[in-house]
Amino acid sequence: MRWLLLAALCGCGRIDFDVSVDGDSTSDSSTDVGLLVHLAFDSDGLLLDRVGNNVTCFGPCPTSAPGRVGDGAAAFDGTQCLSIADSPAFHTPTTLTVTAWGNAVTPTQQYAQLVSRPFGGPTQNTNSYELWVGPTNLWVSVLMNTVLVSNPVPPQTWHHTALVFDGVTETLYLDGQFVDSSAAMPLQFTADPTTVGCDIDFGSAVFHITGMIDDVRIYARALSVNEVQTIVAL
Repeated sequence: MRWLLLAALCGCGRIDFDVSVDGDSTSDSSTDVGLLVHLAFDSDGLLLDRVGNNVTCFGPCPTSAPGRVGDGAAAFDGTQCLSIADSPAFHTPTTLTVTAWGNAVTPTQQYAQLVSRPFGGPTQNTNSYELWVGPTNLWVSVLMNTVLVSNPVPPQTWHHTALVFDGVTETLYLDGQFVDSSAAMPLQFTADPTTVGCDIDFGSAVFHITGMIDDVRIYARALSVNEVQTIVAL
């Protein structure tokens, strides 16, 4: 099954974290609680995580492009990938939200990854969670083997996707609107990095995206629909 896919990584360098950036227009204090990752991809640093995680590149780094939120986005050419280093904070959540803006070219391969959390990446092809764009521009979220798929949307346009897990139910939102929900397995994590722009299968980078990604956020809590819509409206 597609949820069992992972992506390989390595690194380019560490970008220092400056807490002062949290006050800019791409942050909203009502949606900061429980924030584990925030990649804004703005002019203050393409590899800057505003929560302070170590972000590196697999192979060549993505480039800057005009963004959907703030003044920039990360542009991927189908060969690039970002890695967010593992930390103990990623292993504790029992509830979760993963959100991202994406602007994908029609996939020429089977899948195009937005955000992925590998599960045993060097030796397996499973994921704790992922957001991806599939054939015919289906926007998909996966959480521990629970797959939720949206209706097709036009390629090369910005869309926001959000996976929300409240400990029992996984819910998918597209552009702030409810798509589907289903009971899902409890969260499980291994000591793998989180990837943006590709996935990890048995230690190899796969399913790279061609397109742009902006405003990636991961929370250790389940956001309400109003909070998801607040992020979409930024």
